Amino acid sequence: MPTKVLNFAKSALVKPATVNVGRPGAANLGVIQEVEYVKQEAKSGCSGHSCGMDQKEREDAISSFKKGKKDVLVATGVVSKGLDFPDIQHVINYDMPAQIEDYVHRIG
Repeated sequence: MPTKVLNFAKSALVKPATVNVGRPGAANLGVIQEVEYVKQEAKSGCSGHSCGMDQKEREDAISSFKKGKKDVLVATGVVSKGLDFPDIQHVINYDMPAQIEDYVHRIG
């Protein structure tokens, strides 16, 4: 549970109960994690691809990815919240998120 939500729950609830499903704060056991550190100056901006899409373009890109018309989706951490891509093969984190919960959402 995100720290802010946990702290709020502790301050607002009387004798709260915690129910854990799976391994709290941990990635799926089937996920193989590999790390390659790249210095910020070695990262290129949009790498020749479209950046700064409007909402319609984002929805079209996600739809194409889900339908298999596109095999690569480059996105920010916002995409990891509330979207599910079954059988995804690779997740590349361009930048590491600040919170471990966000990292777990990104990788599955």
